[in-house]
Amino acid sequence: MASLLGKLLPLYLFVALGFVASRWLAVRKEALAPLLIYMLTPLVVLRGVTAVELDAARLALPFIVFSSCTLICLVALQLASLSFPSPAKNILAFAAGNSNSGYFGLPVAVALLGESAFPQAVMISFGFILYENTVGFYVSARGRGTSREALKKVLTLPTAYAFLLGITLRLLHVEIGGGAAEILTAVRGAYTVLGMMLLGLALGDLRAFRMDGRFLGFALSMKFVVWPLLVITLVAVDHATLHLFDRLARQGLAVAALLPLAANTVAIATLHDSEPDKASLAVLVSTVIAIGLFPVLGAFVLAIG
Repeated sequence: MASLLGKLLPLYLFVALGFVASRWLAVRKEALAPLLIYMLTPLVVLRGVTAVELDAARLALPFIVFSSCTLICLVALQLASLSFPSPAKNILAFAAGNSNSGYFGLPVAVALLGESAFPQAVMISFGFILYENTVGFYVSARGRGTSREALKKVLTLPTAYAFLLGITLRLLHVEIGGGAAEILTAVRGAYTVLGMMLLGLALGDLRAFRMDGRFLGFALSMKFVVWPLLVITLVAVDHATLHLFDRLARQGLAVAALLPLAANTVAIATLHDSEPDKASLAVLVSTVIAIGLFPVLGAFVLAIG
């Protein structure tokens, strides 16, 4: 697991740099969050879709993940409504359905499963991104606005359009090459760096620290209890009956079940002023837990087939 830890430790460095930027350089997370949501994420999605070979099984992956995210989000929203007011219940529901599948999940999948698993990991990541930019964004926006206002915000998000554009270009066999491909590849690196730095920026804003045990416990339970149970069920059903996915796809889903809360939770919480401090702490704690889980459960993931 040395190579796995070696790939993940730089992510912590970026978090630390974000913390330093917040405390000593007066960099604000409010300036970075819209950049990630409205500019970098759609470019990363466009590049990813156009670079992956598409077939029926791979095309099904993001939509199965999207459906799983939506189901967990809606269940979490109902459960959170029993104990939390708006907008806390909304950001909790958004976070429950999402995962850090991009700048955490992709390096973990490659480290555990090898480069051959990258296409499946990318398509799984797209499922989370689609959820984040449609249902998830709508639910989080409802914490501070009406249904009409939330829907209007969703329709202004460019990521879903970038996904559809990427699939269209791929089906038409239109390739993005040359300088454009190089720029989009560089954007993916910036997306990773700035996404993790955003978490550090949010942590740097924690001046009067007070842990909300109920908020944290709810978020971690949805992430590390509900998600594994759902994915285990999906993998078992597919392996026994449907045989839709190959072994790498099933292993990729197992990795997805153990991922931490999405770092973009901080961006969304900041954008909607929905408990960004509590969201930041929950993301950080879940990331620490995930770092500990993968070396322990890596053998389990590899055994799935």
